[in-house]
Order: sequence, then structure tokens, then C-alpha cells
Amino acid sequence: MNEGMVRVWKIISRTTGVLLLIGGIYLAIKPAALLFNGVTVSGKVTEIAMTEYRHSKSYLPVVSFTDEQGKTQSFKEDVGDYPGFNLKAGDTVDVIYQKDQPASAVINTFYYMWGPSVLTLFLGVVFMLSGALAKLMKPMKLVQPAKHDGKPE
Repeated sequence: MNEGMVRVWKIISRTTGVLLLIGGIYLAIKPAALLFNGVTVSGKVTEIAMTEYRHSKSYLPVVSFTDEQGKTQSFKEDVGDYPGFNLKAGDTVDVIYQKDQPASAVINTFYYMWGPSVLTLFLGVVFMLSGALAKLMKPMKLVQPAKHDGKPE
């Protein structure tokens, strides 16, 4: 890898790392706020909805719960999984939401609350480290092939 390529990789990886770290912090704001101010109730998985995007399938739990005012609320989780991996229709789950904002509800587990932010933060750290490691790498000098005059030795 020549010096120019190393420099470009350092810029790209560090920029990507910083953006991912900012995104991970942003994604952590909602679950953190829910932990401090949220209302926890019991809910029931009513179905596992399949979504498809570019030939990739994701299975999102749909959860119903009764809020503090006694109204039945329902939401589709933003984080999906594979069938049989975690939740099934009929499972009882803890739901947490902001008081007076039942639309903010999420399933109260580490995976559903913190999974996106932890994954994004992890990737940010990986990119930042790859930029730091690129700085430590010494540029390799290309070895020029020996010139031959075409005559047999």
C-alpha cells in the first residue's frame, strides 16, 4: 500500500468511524431516556411480521399492550430477527414507553433497546482503529522488476 493510499484510507476510515460513533450515540438517546422516564408494562406479541427488502427478509415482532390510561396500543418493533431466534406470537414481553407517549414503546430487553446503538458504536470503533492502524503501517515500496536486455544468460 503506497503512502497516498494509506492517507486516503486514514481519512475515509476515521470519517466513517466518527460518523458511526455519532450515530451510535444518537441511537442511544431514546433507550437512555426510556430508562430514566419510561413506564414499564406487560405486552403480548400478537404476530411476527415479515418484511422484505432487496431479497433480504426480516421478521419484526408486533406487540400489543395496555397503556396507563387503559387504552390498547400496538407497535411493530424496529429491530428484527429470524424466526425461532427469539420471540414468537403469544409471548409475553415487558414494554417500556415514555409517559403520555405510547407511540415511543419498545420491547424492554437489551437486544431491542440497545442493539442498534451498540452495533453502530462497535463499527465506529472498528473504523477508528483501522484508521489508527493504517497510520502505524509503513508504506511498502514497490520493488521494480529487474531489467533484462532480452539476451539469454
